[in-house]
Amino acid sequence: MYKTPSRRKKKNILLKPNLTPLLDAVFIFIFFLLFSSDLKKIFEIPIDIPIISETETPPSKKIPLGLTLKIEDQSLSLYSGSPLKLLKKIENVEKDKFNVEDLHKELVQIKKENKKEKSIIINPIVDITYEKLIRILDNIRYFRNTDESIFIKDPINGEVRIRELFNKIIFENIKS
Repeated sequence: MYKTPSRRKKKNILLKPNLTPLLDAVFIFIFFLLFSSDLKKIFEIPIDIPIISETETPPSKKIPLGLTLKIEDQSLSLYSGSPLKLLKKIENVEKDKFNVEDLHKELVQIKKENKKEKSIIINPIVDITYEKLIRILDNIRYFRNTDESIFIKDPINGEVRIRELFNKIIFENIKS
């Protein structure tokens, strides 16, 4: 006759889960992440933050250039001086396309007259796109291979070629 199995005779065997395949997958994933991280280079543009100080700065005989670039909807305007004085207004080539070629040429001319000056203040409009801003910054920071070389006298090395236009970029308050 058929008997129902008794619970006393049945033993429960607890099996531990096999973690080896899971650990293999995790180590392969970590290995892949470590070696693929070098494939993508991250670039940064150093931007100085204006320093606010309570102390008075000592008077200087040298008048600072105070070069300021105002990025507006229809133009780029270069200003200089302590009350800002307009140096050049560069109109857009097309609607929403800044004339960075003329801006670069004007900055090269300013650099010829002020060889030791390295800073520029940028005052952009609020709704400027990232691509437009980076395109402008690329034309501000470095000389091109086609630009005329400018040399500065160095007491140690003699005449040294200047490779950067205005590489110290300071952002002014963003206004609409």
